[in-house]
Amino acid sequence: MVGHNQKFLDLWRIPPELARARDDERLIAYVLDQLRDPRSFTEKIRQLYAQHHGVSFDVLEFLDGRLYERYSQPQMRDGEPVGRVWSFRDVTDRRRAEVTRRRLEEELFQAQKMEALGRLAGGIAHDFNIILTAIVSYTEIARLDAGDQPAILESLDEVLRAGKRARDLVNQILIFSRTRAQERVPLRLRPVVAEALQLLGSSLPRGLQWSFEPVGEDLVVLADPTQVHQVVMNLGINAGQAMGRGEGRLTVRLEPGTVAAGAAAPAAGLAPGDYMVLTVQDDGPGMDAPTVARIYEPFFSTKAPGKGTGLGLAMVHTIVRNHHGGIEVESVPGGGTTFRVYFPVEPEEAFQEGAGRKAVRSDATGGRRVLLVDDEPRIAGAARVLLERVGYRVEIETDAAAALARFTEEPGAFDVLITDLHMPGMSGFELVERVHVLCPGLPIIVATGSPRGLSGERSIAPGVTAVVEKPYTIAALASALEAALRTVQP
Repeated sequence: MVGHNQKFLDLWRIPPELARARDDERLIAYVLDQLRDPRSFTEKIRQLYAQHHGVSFDVLEFLDGRLYERYSQPQMRDGEPVGRVWSFRDVTDRRRAEVTRRRLEEELFQAQKMEALGRLAGGIAHDFNIILTAIVSYTEIARLDAGDQPAILESLDEVLRAGKRARDLVNQILIFSRTRAQERVPLRLRPVVAEALQLLGSSLPRGLQWSFEPVGEDLVVLADPTQVHQVVMNLGINAGQAMGRGEGRLTVRLEPGTVAAGAAAPAAGLAPGDYMVLTVQDDGPGMDAPTVARIYEPFFSTKAPGKGTGLGLAMVHTIVRNHHGGIEVESVPGGGTTFRVYFPVEPEEAFQEGAGRKAVRSDATGGRRVLLVDDEPRIAGAARVLLERVGYRVEIETDAAAALARFTEEPGAFDVLITDLHMPGMSGFELVERVHVLCPGLPIIVATGSPRGLSGERSIAPGVTAVVEKPYTIAALASALEAALRTVQP
């Protein structure tokens, strides 16, 4: 080295005594000790001094995270190279800003992609639910008509079991698409997690050991217990399938945790505050970084065809985000996988208020008059047959405006209204509002294959006593009717 300036010394953090010594070998050795890839740097130096006219540019990465741009060009005198000029620029902050910008752009693109897929999935699920409702309803009618014919009953039961599996798949799609209504209430997670794990135990491979380790206080969260149950089941099943049929261990922990203000959030979107942290850890084969980057994508799966839908982790991710929580994953090939789910803690008094609510209880009898409104004639017809079989007197309308006209002409003609939500012309929402004005005490049941819009004020609109999701069974519909009639004072 022939010459340098103070900025050069500062950038490389070279001690003054080393600079004054003008010992190139010691200087290079000092520099190499700081670099992440010293071999590549020394190889570049050899190439440049072997090619006197060569110009070179690259980026040096230091062990402490610094990044320098390096530029080298020959120093010419009378057209001949007599040495080299090296320049270095600290671009650490700029490169970090670029990485952050790219990450934010990728997150935005992912969010937009998931939103588009969610809308598509929600629309498909809604249409499929209509078809599935007809399948389930007419299968139940056929089962009632089959009498004592075991072979036929067995076949129809298989159809109903397949319908249940299809319904569960549609529910997962609706949760992913954020069109399924949530019923978040103040609760403690420990009993919900314990119950889910009891059910999970029968689904895990033989030879696999599992344990539940609750730690510390069971703080109150605001959550949908059914969806928390699904989070535990999906993470547990995913871990069990990853470990296969051999020996393995699944550990589930539940404990309080805190995200401190100013500290890096352990999962994207987590605000500072108190959380209940659910940890699901397995000692399976783990995942590489490209796989981890895609695990929340819907329909992405590393399993063999027919072994999974690829919706489990996508649904978990959506549920957690809808609960204003976060989820993080740690996994390396051969080192197992750990998921941590964060649920925000609520004030203790919220649980006491929720526990104090009482359900209305009274007796209900059959023979009541029901007006059923659905723009799908096959679904309306099947529901009428099913309800008539259990003692209700049912009339149907496939047009909401015609149903409203009947209540306008004779407000006391029916004891219960069952209406679909999404209908052409007048929607089920509008029908509910206008019927309630005409008949303030009339129980109203909403049936829908797409629970979009049921969160918030409209889900507790005056008169609405129950929501039944399609595809409904005769048991679900009859149960909703009994509950609705119990709200009517004798």
